Amino acid sequence: MSSSGDDWLTDSSDQELGHLSADQDDLPDLEDQDGNIQPPQGSQPRTWDDPWTKFKCENESKIRQVVFDKTLVANIKASVSTSSSMDPLKANYSFLHGKSHKDVHSSIRSVEAGFDILRRVAEVEEALVGKILSYCSTATMYSMRLVSRLWWDLATTWFMERETQLVNNWTEGVPSQEEFLCQDLVSAVAVDDFSVVVGLEDGKVCVFSRLTGQCELLWVAHGGLVMDMQVTIRVILSCGREVGRVHVRGRDTGRHLGSVRPPFKTDLKPDDAFCFLLVKHGFLFAMGVDKDVWIWAVKEQEEMEFNSGPDFNIQFRLKGHYSTVLCCDMDKQGHIMTGSHDAQVRLWNLGPDLRDRTNRVACHNQHGNPVTAVQLLWPLGVSASSGSVRLYYHPTGACLRTFRFSAYVYDLHMDSMHFVTSHQDGSVNFWSLSACLADSMVVTKGSLHQGRLVVKPPLSDQNVWGNQFVARQGKFVKERSCLVTMHEKKVIIHDYWARRGTRGEGEGGLLRDCDTPSSLPSLVSDVSEDEEWGEADPVLRAGLFL
Repeated sequence: MSSSGDDWLTDSSDQELGHLSADQDDLPDLEDQDGNIQPPQGSQPRTWDDPWTKFKCENESKIRQVVFDKTLVANIKASVSTSSSMDPLKANYSFLHGKSHKDVHSSIRSVEAGFDILRRVAEVEEALVGKILSYCSTATMYSMRLVSRLWWDLATTWFMERETQLVNNWTEGVPSQEEFLCQDLVSAVAVDDFSVVVGLEDGKVCVFSRLTGQCELLWVAHGGLVMDMQVTIRVILSCGREVGRVHVRGRDTGRHLGSVRPPFKTDLKPDDAFCFLLVKHGFLFAMGVDKDVWIWAVKEQEEMEFNSGPDFNIQFRLKGHYSTVLCCDMDKQGHIMTGSHDAQVRLWNLGPDLRDRTNRVACHNQHGNPVTAVQLLWPLGVSASSGSVRLYYHPTGACLRTFRFSAYVYDLHMDSMHFVTSHQDGSVNFWSLSACLADSMVVTKGSLHQGRLVVKPPLSDQNVWGNQFVARQGKFVKERSCLVTMHEKKVIIHDYWARRGTRGEGEGGLLRDCDTPSSLPSLVSDVSEDEEWGEADPVLRAGLFL
């Protein structure tokens, strides 16, 4: 299927209906009093020769039930806003007790000064304090809670409760940048309030301070490439080329505290290594070996010393995909969304404790290539595969919107403000999540697009297919006010809170007016590299070409 501006060709399976003849005017009305279509009495249920046509028609009906129900859309927006409203100022409570790396290994203790100028100013002119804090970096806002209770309240008032200002910064602002230089090519990154943890292709791990920009820790963690990393309150988890093993190290000194390995029943191959880790809501997910997702319960004790790690208790494994699982996400309600090399997206509903086995597993087969990224924000979910991104409404299994790009999609992230995609043309694009729920079956990309940040040079198609280094470099981390990207031997934090200015009219334009030429995503573009950006907005249709 191809497009030109807002005009779409019909599917080859669609057939035009002939005009009614004169003797057909007295056909019975098939609508009841509520407007629902009712089959005539004695008729047989409609049969489908083409399963794909059946899916498209059923999916279109599901979409109409969602987007045209104003009450349901309002409930979805409220649920999404509640699910993503985690306070980053409370995400790392260990630092509230002064147990940072410097505090453990230094006799110097930072104390509140006798004369606090910010406190005095806040007593006289609080709005002036808010103006001052708008020029502070995100890391500075995070660290304010360590000074005093008053500074904690100021950070909450002038940072957490400024949702409108932050949304404007994302859509109109030019972010400030902070670079962290590394010794070798970057392969993985994980961040929290105060640290940037970087995994390198030579097996080393660097821990940078977000406040000073200095490298505080450096150690050799693996014998080869660092595949993925996660940071918890007290430990750093990483996986490399070691066969089926996740290493656990203390985040204060980098000391090796142990390793986690599933109880495999068969011998593993030398290249059977975990490629994706996720620590969320008290569980550790590891995938990349065979076709399964291994799950451990992570127990953190508040009084646990820093030289000991948490307890990892194996729970079970998710088995159902036909190929290697590449990504997953989870929410507090126990919904787990997985994407695999088999081009499937599966939704597992296991309950908050992940022990409910009564619910069936939902499966989406609309992608035509391996699913490289998924994000769950109940009741919505989003997935990326090659040149397409799909938005789902999970309670009914409807695929609400399908985005098609001529540029490869590396990664995505979704929160209540928007969802973000990174592409092979070196750009990171921001899309309105609420606009995707507009009461229309056809929406334009222009109505959804909220901004565009070019972070690196573009790549041609031949440099993308099968290039694992490019795929790793295309990953990013999205925080409430920051975007963390990888650039060969450095990591850059784009801070939208302390922005440098306002984006000009020519910056952050829309994507090219083109889409993939068939119903399956492809990297073969139907637009030449020299073509200028189109003026018309590419159209997104729901339920017609899913």
